[in-house]
Amino acid sequence: MRAWERTDDGVSARFEDAEAAMFENLADQLKLLHRAAAQGAVEFADPAVQRLYPDGYSDPEEAKEFKRFSLPQIAESRERAQDAIIVGLVTADRKEGHRIVTVGDDEVDDWLRGVSDMRTVLSSRIELGPGGPNTDFDEDDLEQFSAVVDWLGFVQASLLEAL
Repeated sequence: MRAWERTDDGVSARFEDAEAAMFENLADQLKLLHRAAAQGAVEFADPAVQRLYPDGYSDPEEAKEFKRFSLPQIAESRERAQDAIIVGLVTADRKEGHRIVTVGDDEVDDWLRGVSDMRTVLSSRIELGPGGPNTDFDEDDLEQFSAVVDWLGFVQASLLEAL
């Protein structure tokens, strides 16, 4: 990926086809997670879900009520952010192994939120448990997760710098 650059009405970046495909896959997976959360069909003990949808109150009953009333709207908003990323990647100009993605000023916040959610989920998968890295993954998996989180950090940072 080349860093985002400012355009007249937004920002633009060049993604290699493999990067764009991975990015789209992550957005699709997160979209499904947010949809499941909106329907109450997620495991709230999952550290990734806890980080995306923390309790609004320390009292268990108040936290439950808070989630009942607010979680569907929050999840739908987060799902829309993933949709913005998917649409941007799918509708990008395709040229010889890469895509030029253009994001309008009105879509930038969705992109920033969507990438932040991706980083949050992947980071929580790496860091599961109080002892550090998730023992469900071997060292190569953890390195790949970390590389993707770092890459998403670059996507997010260069987007912010372009603004």
